[in-house]
Parts: sequence; structure tokens; C-alpha cells
Amino acid sequence: MANSLNIDPSKFGFDDKYMFLHDPLMYLDFHGGEGLVSLGYLESEKTWRQTLEYAVFETGIPKTEVRRDVIKQGFELEGIVKQFQPEVLALVMQRRYDETDAVWRRVIAGSEIPAAIFPSCMLVTQTVDGNELRLYIRRLQITAEDLEVTLGGATYSSVPFKGTAQKDPTPLETNADWAYNPSYADQDNIAFWAWPKESASS
Repeated sequence: MANSLNIDPSKFGFDDKYMFLHDPLMYLDFHGGEGLVSLGYLESEKTWRQTLEYAVFETGIPKTEVRRDVIKQGFELEGIVKQFQPEVLALVMQRRYDETDAVWRRVIAGSEIPAAIFPSCMLVTQTVDGNELRLYIRRLQITAEDLEVTLGGATYSSVPFKGTAQKDPTPLETNADWAYNPSYADQDNIAFWAWPKESASS
């Protein structure tokens, strides 16, 4: 290819089979031997956000941009879980799930915060023609700064979550069966979108 992104310009054009209208299923791997497990019922809309911050050099009056380079990047996943259960609340709150009481299962919050956990995450969905589309996140930390849960109302209660995708220093150890290109190790250590090479419509 003639560009650094390895994009073939001949692939662009009008093709409605690539449109997307689906409810992605979300799976987490806590690396304790259980493999990928479904987080449960979520609202259909999940948001994957990439943010870039640039250093910008300008010159002259009026100022004219000469160059900009990325100095910071971030990747976030947001969604809303509908299952109000202790495991989900413990994950979203990043607080301990406690079973020591004889009567109650509890999610406890105190002055000390437990160490963060870093599951891997996979969202599985499809384009309108039924071809699979996946989003893999190698290392996800739940990072909600605020958690607001409405108790009581005319609709089902929800537990919002936000996670930040982080660099995985050892992708081949964390998820040995996930695709990885060691030739571009520093470009392939946070997350990736994946389409099967054999499509259902071909």
C-alpha cells in the first residue's frame, strides 16, 4: 500500500451491506480460568470513544497551523447494565463483593478502595447483512468517576459503567488466542476491530 495505514483506496465506495444496526453482546475475561463470560443484559447502545490530544505549532499573523502531532490518546467504552446483581455492582463500583454475613450478600464501600482488576473485553455484533463484527479490548479498567443509580421509578433500574482501554504489555500472554501482529507490537497492544475474512454473503 502507498500509505502508512495500509488502506486500499479502491475499497471505498457506496455499499450498504457495511451499515450497522445491531445490539452488541459484551463478554469479559477475568483471567481466572472461566474464559469469556457475558456481562448480562445491557441497553443496546454502547459507546466506544477515541480521544486524541495534539501539540500544535502555528506561525505568523494571522496564525497559521504548520504542524500537529498526537501527544495523548484515550479509548473508553460506556454502556448501561440492566441486571441489578451484586457481581455487576461490585465490578462497576470497583468495590468488594462480600459473603461473610450469614444472611446477606453484600457489596461493601469503605475508606479503603480494593486494587483494580483488568479484564479483557470483547463485543460481538454484526453488520446489516449478517456478517460478524467484533471489538476486542485487551485490557479494560472500569473508571467511572461518578456512579448514579436511580432507585424506584417507572422504568427498569440501570447501572451505568465506563471503562478505559489500557496498554497490555504482554498481549500474547494475556490472550494467546487473540489476533496479534508482533511486527507492529506498539500499534497492536490496546484494542482492535475485527471482520472475518470469509463473509456470510460471499
